[in-house]
Amino acid sequence: MLKYASLFSVLLFFNCSYLQSEETNAIDSTNSIIDTMDASRPVIVPSDLDSFKITKLKEYAKDWDGSYFPLPTPAMLQHQPKKDPGYMYISNSFDSLSYKNSTDKEPSEGTPCSWKQKFKSGIIYNKSTCQESGTNYVINTKSNDKKTLIRLIDMLFYNPINDWNTDSTKYAPLSEKAGSYYSLEKNDAGYYDIVYSSSY
Repeated sequence: MLKYASLFSVLLFFNCSYLQSEETNAIDSTNSIIDTMDASRPVIVPSDLDSFKITKLKEYAKDWDGSYFPLPTPAMLQHQPKKDPGYMYISNSFDSLSYKNSTDKEPSEGTPCSWKQKFKSGIIYNKSTCQESGTNYVINTKSNDKKTLIRLIDMLFYNPINDWNTDSTKYAPLSEKAGSYYSLEKNDAGYYDIVYSSSY
């Protein structure tokens, strides 16, 4: 019996040594992969902008009314320069009821310059590049919850150079320089639409 116990302890020792060396090799190979990563591959590092958005998310989550608009996830708030945060939020939070339907064409070229898409909860997302002033967006809602929409804009479109006007209907740059402009506008049915122009 003593012979088996000795053999067992020797096997256990070698097994533990082998596992330890494998773990060390795995860590070393991971570090070497990180050190030799291709510089052209994007590395996602949270920015200060993302940190402010996450701080707002934590603040608003305490008493968020999700009856119409679900609380955004941290992934929806990450800064992605060429993507519209409004569309990302809508397309990830609501089921689509239609494809992107072209609504207008460039007069000279005949190529589509605007489109809209319908989502559940009565949301219609519109994007237009037909005017020289840039890209314009409208998110039609069936919500009269202004407080939630203000908070949603605060998180999705946070910009340190923007601030709300006195009645919280416009979120615009503090100075009258170029930038992104957002507004809450009541439609004929008494619901709020989010209207904005930006360079996503």
